[in-house]
Amino acid sequence: MKTTFLKSISTCVQTKVKPCVMALGFFDGVHLGHKQLIEKAKYIARQKGLELTVLTFFPHPKEVLNDVKFHYLISLERKIEIFEQLGVERLYVIRFDKEFASLEPEVFVQKYLISLQVREVVAGFDFTYGSKGLGTIETLETHGKGTFRVTMIPKVELYKKKISSTYIRSLLRSGKVDQIAYYLGDHYETKGWITHVYELSTLNCIYKVKIKASLFNSLPNYGIYKVNVQTKQRKFQSICFICERKDGEVDVEIDVPKQIKLRNHEKVIIKWLDDLSEQLWLNGREAIKLV
Repeated sequence: MKTTFLKSISTCVQTKVKPCVMALGFFDGVHLGHKQLIEKAKYIARQKGLELTVLTFFPHPKEVLNDVKFHYLISLERKIEIFEQLGVERLYVIRFDKEFASLEPEVFVQKYLISLQVREVVAGFDFTYGSKGLGTIETLETHGKGTFRVTMIPKVELYKKKISSTYIRSLLRSGKVDQIAYYLGDHYETKGWITHVYELSTLNCIYKVKIKASLFNSLPNYGIYKVNVQTKQRKFQSICFICERKDGEVDVEIDVPKQIKLRNHEKVIIKWLDDLSEQLWLNGREAIKLV
């Protein structure tokens, strides 16, 4: 997969591009709804002999327009990896800044769709573009002036809930990590690294490590969770504790069996399986069995 970063309007590539089908969106988390959209674009591309492309944005518009911290589900790096796994042949990542946000909808279409040889556009029913989001899925074909066709992906639901990044974030905030896989297609994962290894007591068969989460991942609500932990050399199941310190910072600590040796600065991936907080409160720590 070829990835092109577009920092401004002037850097938009207008040469050496093939006629393509383009999937549009921010795709935070690349959940099952996003994957359905990309699979539809792939199907059209194969049917018509066109290149499969994705156009996305970074950072999230809320960080630029509202000056607030956005709680990303995955990093841009991870998003790129998933796009490649899904068979995307070319990816365009537009730097979302105030200049880009001020583009009139017609200018966005000319600069980033028509000039990139787009023949088919695939986007969700709620996709918007251009200044103040005035461009919608209904106006895309008009602004394209006959140069491409538009396929709209309707709302994708599961258990009467729209599959969306917003809903997945709400499940994280409420600690319902076991439900996320139904919408994401896999257990949610957080990347980070070890910042402290606690000394192992001779009386204990486990020790603790403290984890710093990546800025481009989110954490579940405060609580106690069953998790899968992956390092470069090992995978193991464990218990993770998330709590708030007096200074307002968040502590993330993992129990590690004594036979597994972890070190400071080692990178880890945590997959969140289930919330054990209520079980631990009712039955005590010894009642939690990891299998």
